[in-house]
Amino acid sequence: MNLEVSEVVLQSQTLPSLYSLAKCYKDPDSTPDQSSQRSITLIFAHALGYSVSRVASRSFSPDVRPDKEHWEPTLCDLLKIARDQKDSYLVIKEAWCVDCQDHGSSAVANIEHLRKSKHFVSCYDYAEVIYSLLSRVCIDADSYLVLVGHSAGAAASILSTTFSPSSKLPIHALILVEPAMISPSLSDFAEQFAEKMAKLSLSQRDTWRSIEEARYWMLRRPPTMSWDPRVLERHLCFGLHEVTVDNQTGPSVTVQALACTKEAQATAYHERHIQFEALEQLDKIATTLPVHMLFGERNDYIPRFVQDAMCEPKRKIASVTRIPQVGHLAVQEKPYQLAQTLFKLLQSSLDVDSYQKSVKL
Repeated sequence: MNLEVSEVVLQSQTLPSLYSLAKCYKDPDSTPDQSSQRSITLIFAHALGYSVSRVASRSFSPDVRPDKEHWEPTLCDLLKIARDQKDSYLVIKEAWCVDCQDHGSSAVANIEHLRKSKHFVSCYDYAEVIYSLLSRVCIDADSYLVLVGHSAGAAASILSTTFSPSSKLPIHALILVEPAMISPSLSDFAEQFAEKMAKLSLSQRDTWRSIEEARYWMLRRPPTMSWDPRVLERHLCFGLHEVTVDNQTGPSVTVQALACTKEAQATAYHERHIQFEALEQLDKIATTLPVHMLFGERNDYIPRFVQDAMCEPKRKIASVTRIPQVGHLAVQEKPYQLAQTLFKLLQSSLDVDSYQKSVKL
């Protein structure tokens, strides 16, 4: 599918020396019929570090860091589905994907500052960049803005709403895919889990002699062996970068390294308070803003009891959907199924009365 793609640079306000790259995708063949269709603008936030599977299973390892391009296959499929639905009253005007400052091509752009900095990039820093993009995107009078976040990117999406008064939120709905949040009542579980994942992160492989070696390695090991080929190729293209490392037996050598370092990843797992605060903020916004939860049918990372605690009735979650035959990595493993689910959700929910109550910037 041929899309028009443009890129913008966002400066971080919480970390002024760092930048975040965001891409805008448009289908040139899709234009709304003003008399019968409403346009939608989507903003996608990726997972942070590596939030993939339970340590106990040992079937996955935290050696891959997602970036904004992981969303591309899903949004391409979604745009095609929307375009092919001739009787649909919705048309996707554009879709945005935004990097966290220490992930993907943004990490490469910020590499010198990240090396010198004594502070790691937090989920709040990513949330601030998401809000910066939210404020920048122009929304037509008859257009909806929907924010979609995956895993810790879902938590960052929620926290982005803390940068604006609730009466002036620029978004019309939140869609949270396998959100990485947890109730404070489960803090002991969260602490044990974070400690194990942080230790695993530091022990994982993060360099390869070439892109070809990295591809060979990832195609034969979980979880990447189960990824949609389109996601894997984007990960190899945008999630790795060339670095020079010392060679104990000879001259320095050039290798391919993960853009998000394993030290940054390990540190991020200790942000347990972020998971609590995101859930607390969700309580505040879910009363006035439609919030939709999407979970994989397979509980391979976030246990079902943690998910159930997120969706307890007092939270006023607009809908809860479970996608068949997929786990935490819906974005990476089953982008087409995820796109189908997103389209059905947008179709069924964007005409409810609660959307009329939201206020744009």
